Amino acid sequence: MDLRILKSFVAAANRLSFTQAGQELGITQAAVSQNIRGLEEQLGITLFRREGRGVKLTDHGRQLLSKATEILNLVEQAGQIGKSFAVVSGALTIATSTVPSERLLPGLLVEFRRRHPQVRESVLVSDSRDAAVAVESGTADLGFIGEETTSPNLQSVAIAEDELILAVANDHVFAATGRATLRQLQQQPLIAREAGSGSWHCLQRELEKHQLHTRDLLIAMEVNSNDAIRATVQRGVGVAFFSTSTPFRKLGLTAVSIRGFRPKRQLFLISNPAVELPSPAHEFLRFVVDQSPIRTGTRIAR
Repeated sequence: MDLRILKSFVAAANRLSFTQAGQELGITQAAVSQNIRGLEEQLGITLFRREGRGVKLTDHGRQLLSKATEILNLVEQAGQIGKSFAVVSGALTIATSTVPSERLLPGLLVEFRRRHPQVRESVLVSDSRDAAVAVESGTADLGFIGEETTSPNLQSVAIAEDELILAVANDHVFAATGRATLRQLQQQPLIAREAGSGSWHCLQRELEKHQLHTRDLLIAMEVNSNDAIRATVQRGVGVAFFSTSTPFRKLGLTAVSIRGFRPKRQLFLISNPAVELPSPAHEFLRFVVDQSPIRTGTRIAR
């Protein structure tokens, strides 16, 4: 049985109109009528009954619709199997802020490369603001940032959650108990991320909950590299906030809980819906969303 004839029947049965079925399939109403007439002759049954200007399914027609829909769905699924094994190749450029580059990307890229070894990845590490600019301008296909984008031209999907915690040198006064108060924090020299950092904005939002501002902290210096901040904290120059996923002990640091102060945020995957993604970027976007532990949905700013 010709699948084109089955498609004509299903379209006409769903719309109860040969004309609309033809429009859906891109063929003439006469072609739809001819296909259905041939199907009725082949099966020896009547599928439609004319009622005024429209048509109505017979009992035989309703029975066939169920089977025909199932057949077409199975054919579609079989076609998807072939697509799933298609070779994905080419370049993939990712712009990312620091925390996603350290916490999320390594594991994602290892698994993605195992599935698609012919994709060549390039990773641009900056802060959240610059990563968003890179995606919006087309310098990067996709981006990972530590806060939801405010650009009306970008789409963002929350893919993970993160919490910041204070880190100090092992011989710091806070290290003995691993606890401190917000007032005590205000008296410590803080090594801060730059203004465009998602981590810095997360810290600002948590301070506002306590009626405080970043100017109420003792900012010793701003640094745009987590590695540089870690080295500075290790040497006792100041304290700093890092993701709770940081291996503090391995890095010679101690994590310190600030009573009632828990800066939390989500990490986002961003893309530019106005730009048609190349095959590697499209596959990577779908792969990341499928791997996400939260998958809270998609926000498209307009």
